[in-house]
Amino acid sequence: MSKVQRVVSIGAHSLDAELMGGPLLLKYAKQGAHCTCMHVTQGRLEDPNATKEECDAYLKELLDQNQRAAAKLGADTLWLGYVSSNMPTTEVFSDRLEKYFIDEKVDLVIHRHTKAGTIGTRFPGPDSGCPPFFIIFW
Repeated sequence: MSKVQRVVSIGAHSLDAELMGGPLLLKYAKQGAHCTCMHVTQGRLEDPNATKEECDAYLKELLDQNQRAAAKLGADTLWLGYVSSNMPTTEVFSDRLEKYFIDEKVDLVIHRHTKAGTIGTRFPGPDSGCPPFFIIFW
């Protein structure tokens, strides 16, 4: 396998990417790879009595936690801006990931298999311009 230079760990929720991909992110960051913890959604304050300011402060704290955890792993973070109650279609979401993988020249994707399917089944590998390697946790 050639030297891995670009790694993305994808998590559905805040801190999923860091917890799931942490050991591999540490490994590849120490070898000089650019590593990213991608968060599809973030948590939100569910208290119906919470003010907008409280909700904003809660989200800011989550984003800060993500950045601190990723930095300890030698990675950066990217939140896709989605909320779990309002996700795009699978096609729109897959297109966005595909574009990101190609634009960023991602070598390795770490993610968790879900009942809805796996990201890896959408992307056929190096000839497509998408990452040739996926590590999928069950």
